[in-house]
Amino acid sequence: MKFIQRVILSSLVLLCLNQSAWAVRPAHEINQPGILPPAKAKNIIQRGGKITAINTSQHTISVDEVPYPLQTASIPVHSANPQSHGSLAQLETGTMIRFNTTKEGWNGREAINEIWITPARPSFKK
Repeated sequence: MKFIQRVILSSLVLLCLNQSAWAVRPAHEINQPGILPPAKAKNIIQRGGKITAINTSQHTISVDEVPYPLQTASIPVHSANPQSHGSLAQLETGTMIRFNTTKEGWNGREAINEIWITPARPSFKK
């Protein structure tokens, strides 16, 4: 009887000491310990609205009264007409756009990294 108690007690002690072995680990640590995990993908958020202001000196565009900085000075701009190329010069106040933002920097500030100029809606006047 004492032998069984000692075996159970020593098993419990070993289990308590090796609890970290039961912890959930990423697959790359278990299968291939020499390989690093893949880099995290950027969070890309798609938004849209009407341009309310453009500030070229600060490289910002306000969409629906919310200012967004441009990620770089030469971000891709896609025109509503597939036959022509878009540019930042085509953007003006009142233009409807769709755009992608990514969070950058330690403060998580969102910056525009791609813009699509949406076609103007047809007017339904009678």
